[in-house]
Amino acid sequence: MTDYDAVVIGAGHNGLICATYLAKAGHRVLVLDGRSEPGGCASTREFTAGFKVSDCAQWFSQFDRSITKDLNLHGAGLKLSDTKTTISLQPDGNHLTLDGDHIAGAGVDPVDQAAYREFRKMMQRFAKLMTHLYRGRPPKLVEHNWRDRFTLMKLGLGLKMMGREYMRDIMRIVMINIYDVMNEHFKHDALKSTIALDAVTGTNMGPAVTQYRL
Repeated sequence: MTDYDAVVIGAGHNGLICATYLAKAGHRVLVLDGRSEPGGCASTREFTAGFKVSDCAQWFSQFDRSITKDLNLHGAGLKLSDTKTTISLQPDGNHLTLDGDHIAGAGVDPVDQAAYREFRKMMQRFAKLMTHLYRGRPPKLVEHNWRDRFTLMKLGLGLKMMGREYMRDIMRIVMINIYDVMNEHFKHDALKSTIALDAVTGTNMGPAVTQYRL
């Protein structure tokens, strides 16, 4: 009962993924959970008669699709929905809908609609660069490892190839909160709040951070 290389506490989606990668690497893994069913927030439950949903459905856009291929989740029965549409309910019933580059409802003017398309284009370029960093081991420069130095060089080259304007913007955005970013790009309050909600979903941070001087 104790002959394991690793013990994973929690059979939620993160624990199951970690345990599976460890097992694929040849390790003996024990997964423990307080519930009788695995899955954690990713398990499906009936929240009212006839309606079922995953508790973490709102975080699905953050799921790394490369895991699907690595673990052959489709072969295990996973079915993915289409890319999500964000709907922001408005008091007057003219609800705001964000579907890819398309904006509908809430009286968003053409200027903000164009700004939104440009903003999505910029974010997609940033995401492509950061995905490469996320999927690799962060470089440890104190160890003077050439592999780590090469990783950092690739990141720097990726930043430079985006162009001076994009490189400046990504360096600024990682240092400020989404509230300020929204005010810089848009005028429509519902549009700003809707994007901000997506930006902070899955984190412990709010849209704005207030600094107090003691």
